[in-house]
Amino acid sequence: NELPQRNEEHIHLMIGYVDDPENQTQFPLIIDFSKNQNLMSVGKTLSGKTTALETILYTMVTHYSPEDINYYILDFSSRMLNIFNYSPYCGGCWGEGEEKNIEKFFEMLNEIIAKRKKDFTKASVNSYEAYCSIQKIPMIFIFVDNIAGLSSWKKGEAIYYQLNMLIREANPVGIKFIITAGSI
Repeated sequence: NELPQRNEEHIHLMIGYVDDPENQTQFPLIIDFSKNQNLMSVGKTLSGKTTALETILYTMVTHYSPEDINYYILDFSSRMLNIFNYSPYCGGCWGEGEEKNIEKFFEMLNEIIAKRKKDFTKASVNSYEAYCSIQKIPMIFIFVDNIAGLSSWKKGEAIYYQLNMLIREANPVGIKFIITAGSI
């Protein structure tokens, strides 16, 4: 257990290990998602992007409860993340050929964003952290493995546009995106 001490205000997730050959050591790379907005990993094929997502998902399910974190997976790569679909934390896992389900998911996500914005306004707060000090709600993570995979879809451009709009609206209400790409 190499994560910092768990507390109610921070979601610390391990991304992987940093190799320090000069000092012949390795140490965990940990990100506090309560302070950071979103994460994007870019690298060539077989560089470890999906493995990093698996590490983050594993950290979630072993260090937090479903009351703290929920996640959804859009896997446009190898479908290796599908194993995390069977967790009580997961609201769904979709990939190529499931455009209708992804469109329904985006509609649901827009509804969650609208509800959280309304709840935040009613509570006179403007951030996820401030709202959680009044009423605990889970941080939601959207994993997108190989965002470039959308380019080959019939409706890929429309889905990509919707995804960009969601990314802009989601962060202030406690919804984070973790995305991989082969290039930008």
